[in-house]
Amino acid sequence: MINTSVISILRTFSKQETKEFDKFIISPFFNNQPSLTRFYEELKKHYPDYPERSIDRKSVYENLYQGKPYSDEVIRRLTSDLKKLLDSFIYNKVLESNPIEARFLKSFEYSRRGLFKEAEKELDQIIKRVGTDGPMSNEYVQNRLDYEDRLVQIKLSTNRQSEISPNFINEVEYLIYHFILRLSYYLHNVRVNKVIFNISESKFIDDFITSVDLSKIDKLIALDKMSDNTKKAMRVYVLFILNNYYEKDETYFEELKNTLPAAIGYFQEHEKYNIYQMTEAICWQKMVVIDRERYRRELFEINKMRLEAGVYLPDGRTMRFMLFRQILMTALQLNESVWAEKFVEEYYGYLPDIIRNNLKQFADAHLLFEKRRFDESLAILNRIDFDVFTLKFDIRNLIMRIYIELNYIEEAISLIDSYKHFLAKNKGVSEYYRKITESFLKYCKLIIDIKTGKTKFRPDEILNDINKDNDVNFRNWIMEKLEALMK
Repeated sequence: MINTSVISILRTFSKQETKEFDKFIISPFFNNQPSLTRFYEELKKHYPDYPERSIDRKSVYENLYQGKPYSDEVIRRLTSDLKKLLDSFIYNKVLESNPIEARFLKSFEYSRRGLFKEAEKELDQIIKRVGTDGPMSNEYVQNRLDYEDRLVQIKLSTNRQSEISPNFINEVEYLIYHFILRLSYYLHNVRVNKVIFNISESKFIDDFITSVDLSKIDKLIALDKMSDNTKKAMRVYVLFILNNYYEKDETYFEELKNTLPAAIGYFQEHEKYNIYQMTEAICWQKMVVIDRERYRRELFEINKMRLEAGVYLPDGRTMRFMLFRQILMTALQLNESVWAEKFVEEYYGYLPDIIRNNLKQFADAHLLFEKRRFDESLAILNRIDFDVFTLKFDIRNLIMRIYIELNYIEEAISLIDSYKHFLAKNKGVSEYYRKITESFLKYCKLIIDIKTGKTKFRPDEILNDINKDNDVNFRNWIMEKLEALMK
């Protein structure tokens, strides 16, 4: 078998990229080994799949060096040289797809050679492309920071110290922007992973951030009537951090909600997606620490806003299945089933091919449940095969509700028991999922016990408990079942 790294890279090449590499490998600038070209041609016979089991070292050697005894050293050398050539080709593709990075590298090389005018010309082209006032993104801030830093170095090297001050100031400003932006990303990723996968946070980072008066920074930006679009966009990141650190202070969420509609236009298209994702995470956080139903409604309104704005395709082609799932389940939890059905029909076609059919059935099962077509819903669930941790919770939760609706008491009790064992065995289940699931199972068991006369609790007593319990999932459905038992 040939080195799997080489085969893996070749397997990713499109038809056009294969043609480009054909020209690349015969260029004497990159390759002066005819044997390496022949080696590549042998491998290319297996295009486009390049099945590893079919690419045997000895058979490749025999085709290249007929009649000569096999030499593993020769094959390894050819493989190593081809890997280096592939790396160079990939590097050139990266530069082609990222002209700004290419110009930064050229500017640096010109400076290294003492060609400072040429180096500065490259920077001039960069700032024309990047702009001086957004739109905002991580790449924009990084490019502006690198631009100011390179310009300072060029001016220092050409004895133009008197011109440096504006660039120093810009460099420090963009360094601050970079810190705030990356910090907001960090907090978002850590908090999301903590909720889903039970990942711990860094005490040092927490202590450091709380020592910085970000609320004062937010006020400075908010009160600055002359602030440019970059600062206005930056305020959104500051508000993300404040919402994360002052979880129970709802004023920061109100500020974010009021700021976002006008500020969203200051961001690059791909960054708009990140902004809505982080806003969604803030809503989940507020659900946990303040009021689940109220902030679920806030999330529903934000979902509608992002769909209307067309911000749901991070790669411009497909919708991530977890976003589809979140939008669907949020609507259903709020009894917005008509809206949810319209959403599924309009957007399921954007899902990745590999999961589209399964997720459409997942959605159909939930929608049939809302229409009280429980047997049909259950039949669909039995056909779905998901290997996605979060969706396993959703399917169990729906089956549980179906069993109770159909009065399948034994099946429901058995499911409660197996569900509890699942929670106990899976240490990776976060505290968030554990609490809402245990709460859901508790109330399901109480509904069953009331139906079978195995409890002294009355439905109205349980309803009172639910009103005090913020960890209740499927609150509306549970209350509906209890109210029906009171009649």
